[in-house]
Amino acid sequence: RVKPSRPCKDPRVPGTAPRIRVVSDLMTQSSVEISPGVLDALARSELFSSLPESNLREMASRSTIRTVRRGERLWDHGVASSALGVIAAGRVKCWSPGHDQRQWVSSVVRPGGVCGLAACVDGGPYTCNAEPLERSRVVLVPTPSLRVAMEREPAFARRVAQTLARE
Repeated sequence: RVKPSRPCKDPRVPGTAPRIRVVSDLMTQSSVEISPGVLDALARSELFSSLPESNLREMASRSTIRTVRRGERLWDHGVASSALGVIAAGRVKCWSPGHDQRQWVSSVVRPGGVCGLAACVDGGPYTCNAEPLERSRVVLVPTPSLRVAMEREPAFARRVAQTLARE
């Protein structure tokens, strides 16, 4: 048996009628913890450094940090994109497989840089493999969080476009 949701009074407005607490209310609460190192890595990133502090904190609260070993792939070419990688420490090689068993390296991303941006913006699959050249720490920013920030902050959307134009 399912219990109906309990109405609650809106504490922000005295004397208001009760309302139902919805998931979006819970998502916007500021009590969400930020993993150590995530906020700092995003703030040092050229792409995210222009975001206002509140948006940066919100993005950090939805992101995770992952330590990866040399040769351990973050994602594979052709896989549906789900997150953008912001390099916090180490170096990550972005490469595509060639028809003759060679690797075609498109870039080596260093701390502060990003990989997987084009795939996250257009919603398509990753256009390359992402593989650390050494033990690295990578912040994974979910694609929906990136898109929300772009919609809220036109200056951030322009910075994303500039970054893509340079790639």
